[in-house]
Amino acid sequence: MAGPVSGESFRSYAVQGLPNTASNLEWLREHFECEQCGQCCCLHSLGVRVTRSEAEQLAQRERLSLKEYAANVLEDRGTFIIRQPCRHLVDNRCVVHDIKPSVCRKYPFHRYEEVDRDTAWVIIVGCPGGQKLLNLLSTGKQEGLEYRPIKT
Repeated sequence: MAGPVSGESFRSYAVQGLPNTASNLEWLREHFECEQCGQCCCLHSLGVRVTRSEAEQLAQRERLSLKEYAANVLEDRGTFIIRQPCRHLVDNRCVVHDIKPSVCRKYPFHRYEEVDRDTAWVIIVGCPGGQKLLNLLSTGKQEGLEYRPIKT
């Protein structure tokens, strides 16, 4: 199992000039092959932040009130943080796959922001499928992606 992704790993990819656009996210999703390893449900030491409406859906799935559900997760200014490993991972499978939170649907892609730079999509390299996608991107510019010159 790969270790946590460092900030340096994010930066090394973010400067490649892959802008934060919907078409780039669509391309990344289309070319990403999930290996169903479950690492995405265990990697983030800070947990997974979900919106109130997502927490309500997850609570309903577990037949709990939002208050009961929130007793088992952290609440932070209107959002909820699911501790890792994720409580919805059972036998290395997501049991809420059909309603999983947006952060999970986007994984292993993350919107990276840096002061005085455009935002960019980065790929979390702790994910085996994400690593394969990075290898594909390292072969050169791919048709269908939007690129911008790197700001210096």
